Amino acid sequence: MIIMWEGKELELTEQPYLDDSLEQPIMRAHAKDLSGNRYDVQWHTVQDYVDNIGRDEHVETWSSPDAVYRM
Repeated sequence: MIIMWEGKELELTEQPYLDDSLEQPIMRAHAKDLSGNRYDVQWHTVQDYVDNIGRDEHVETWSSPDAVYRM
């Protein structure tokens, strides 16, 4: 999956996974840009998140992450 963040094209290097170690669970994945820099990409889960819904339903808009941190 390719996403855009602040004008940079980031390619996910793994499938997004659920991180429920926080108060509000998030979906996260690692990504890299064209220069090889690595990033931690995060999406907030939907308000009515439950464990048994499909992965694609955890997030409203996969193309718009809520946070991206350079690693």
